[in-house]
Amino acid sequence: MTARKTITTAIRDFAEQRAYFSIGDLREYLRQSKIVFAENSVKMTVARLKRENVIFSAGRGFYSILKDMVSLETEKLEPLKQLLVEKYPFLPFTIWSTSQIAFAYHHIPVVHPTLICSEKDALSGVKDYLNSKGFLAFDNPSKQEIEKYFQVESNTIVLRPSVTRQKDQDYFATIEAILVDLYIESQKLFLMDMAEFQRILKYFITHYRLNLSYFFDYADRRKIKQEMMQLVKMYTNATLA
Repeated sequence: MTARKTITTAIRDFAEQRAYFSIGDLREYLRQSKIVFAENSVKMTVARLKRENVIFSAGRGFYSILKDMVSLETEKLEPLKQLLVEKYPFLPFTIWSTSQIAFAYHHIPVVHPTLICSEKDALSGVKDYLNSKGFLAFDNPSKQEIEKYFQVESNTIVLRPSVTRQKDQDYFATIEAILVDLYIESQKLFLMDMAEFQRILKYFITHYRLNLSYFFDYADRRKIKQEMMQLVKMYTNATLA
């Protein structure tokens, strides 16, 4: 058996036991398995297995055996997006709603709040505008305000300040950002208990291929990276650094 075949077989075996892995974890596995390899042979073999659709990219430095990426429904949010684009054509913002991920819930709520992230200085004006259009908008509500006034209705919108380098897809939040924000907002807005959140995260992380580099980067900027890494390891058998 050639050295290349040995590395290929080892990488296949390693990947099949993990929904996700990093190139650093893979190299460490090969070293512990006492497989001799040249410095560039791992990257070359991984690149070939990607071309063969054996493994897939999961963001910078991460790989996965999961082929499918989730496509979230945005049709119901399109009117709200257009309303804001027309009123504030130069304002960056991202939108997401728990309705987009309701299919992953164990207990599906009757109504779903919508969250909009934008520039902090613009939130007050956006809130007033949305309220004038019949929405129930809250400008970055504090814990005290949430306990006193917050309620989830079909037209409830929560406005939050944007996070630096926050990605979007035509103004809609990515699934990676939604999952991170959901963890935080579930506690702030009392949307669900942690058991429900963990079921939702497990569903997405094990059924669909996420961009882990962005997921962890965004979680780090929201100061919950360690919590997210622990859950990813628990649900995917990943050995992420």
